[in-house]
Amino acid sequence: MTTHQHFGRAVRLRRLFHHDPRRLMIVPLDHSLSDGPVVPRGSSIDRL
Repeated sequence: MTTHQHFGRAVRLRRLFHHDPRRLMIVPLDHSLSDGPVVPRGSSIDRL
């Protein structure tokens, strides 16, 4: 990992924990629930 990647990660974490870390709420996202299954172009959902 380069120094820039460490810097970017540090900035993102700092933004997450900018306020009181005890009040941080993390919600996992599952795009297959909102977007449906990902099917390759030209394929059918029946082939999954």
